[in-house]
Amino acid sequence: MIRQIFGGLAAFGLIVLVGCSDSVATVEAKGLLTWDDGKPIAGASLRLVPKESGKPEVVGFSGKNGEFSLSIVGGKAGAPRGEYTVVVSQFGGGVGDAAGASDKASPEEMAKIMHGLQQKQKMAPPKGEVPAMYSDPEKSPLTLKIDGPNPKIELKLKKS
Repeated sequence: MIRQIFGGLAAFGLIVLVGCSDSVATVEAKGLLTWDDGKPIAGASLRLVPKESGKPEVVGFSGKNGEFSLSIVGGKAGAPRGEYTVVVSQFGGGVGDAAGASDKASPEEMAKIMHGLQQKQKMAPPKGEVPAMYSDPEKSPLTLKIDGPNPKIELKLKKS
């Protein structure tokens, strides 16, 4: 009897662990970050703050051509479907320069770096070409709706 109870509890625990490991469904989310004149914005961190409570934040980093891929904070690639406020920050020469990371950092490493920088951001405003309004989730005019796989994300920022 005790063996059956422990066996049942162990099976239940295994189901719970497997079910929780990747319980958030995501879709591939890649895009391009540019100025309103079409020039790419390189070296910027993107943070998508969900409008629906309980959903995870999503982060990305724009490369040399302004291209980015999004992933959930913690490393799972893609983004959950939903509506987001988009926060864009630049730290001088870019996130990698500010954090001492190379261009070869993995998405997981960049997510950790960006999360750390965003925590520091509360203490000091970001530096770079991106206007400060984009770095504040309360003021950012950028919104994004992800409603299907492989959305064609194009984010355009105004310099002033």
